[in-house]
Amino acid sequence: MNSPVPCLQDGFTRPLGNLENFFKLLAKKGKPLKREHWTVHLALCLQFPGIIADPVPYLRRAWQVLRLQHPTLGATLQSSNDIAQPAPSRLIAGPLNLGDWANQTFVVYDEVACADQLFPNLLSTPTATCYWLPKSSELVIKSSHRRTDGVGMALLGRHFMLALSGTIRSGHDCPLEVLVPNIGKEPSVPQASSITTIEVSTACRNRGIKVTSAVHAAIVRVTANFPQHPLSKSYTAFVPVDLRLATARTAASDAKIVSEATGVYFSGLPLCISSVLPEDGKPREEFEAIARELGAVYARDLNHFWTPPGSAGQTISLLDLVEPYVR
Repeated sequence: MNSPVPCLQDGFTRPLGNLENFFKLLAKKGKPLKREHWTVHLALCLQFPGIIADPVPYLRRAWQVLRLQHPTLGATLQSSNDIAQPAPSRLIAGPLNLGDWANQTFVVYDEVACADQLFPNLLSTPTATCYWLPKSSELVIKSSHRRTDGVGMALLGRHFMLALSGTIRSGHDCPLEVLVPNIGKEPSVPQASSITTIEVSTACRNRGIKVTSAVHAAIVRVTANFPQHPLSKSYTAFVPVDLRLATARTAASDAKIVSEATGVYFSGLPLCISSVLPEDGKPREEFEAIARELGAVYARDLNHFWTPPGSAGQTISLLDLVEPYVR
């Protein structure tokens, strides 16, 4: 049985930003079905040492640590009901009792076979949630997109694994202060990685291309194999751009911003790759050429992103463009 945990944190409140409000509007599309549009999920397949007969207390404790590190995970949305004078939506989190919060947001599904079976059955929830599936040994974290983005969810997964490794090492009943890592002093995590992942990253490195560019290039090539409109000539998409590194360069504490897992720290920029489809009997562009073209887009300097006409070479940071662009 988990010992009671006292209130460890005062509440907070803040208004939603422009991009958060955008995703809030998108999420409403699923309300009639009790779903949330553009929800972000992460599934982790875990293996535990043989000495741990029941991993649930360790997983639950790691989830509590994650909540302490990222208070927004437990914040709920409050919208104005006054139609005449609507107030901006706000995130609100009351004083925290970690035991109660874990009881409400950490769920064990003994009968669900795997994460793929769980995904279509999850309804919308007011906060982020965590699910343990003993049959497949999978842990699923689910969050609204207005609360985090794809990179943020990957960081949440990393922070969860750090918390879990600390919990296994120190015990699930040890003081929380021991389990919450200090900045720059993160505990070690298991380093075993998928052989396939290693092979892909090694192949990309040998060819001088980034894994991100290679994955996107594969998507482009696969998409081009499907039937297209007769006028189609190019691949176009909006590329999500992670703003954390650009933000860190203008902040006093780089480490805190770069590792921030909650919050929406990205923007979407238009991308066009030409010569993807065969034209007049000419072969389409090769995979590596597409990957390098994508790499050039991803490698743009976000702090010197745009040179306005007639600006005498003075550049504008993407950070200065995000707010008016979203509006």
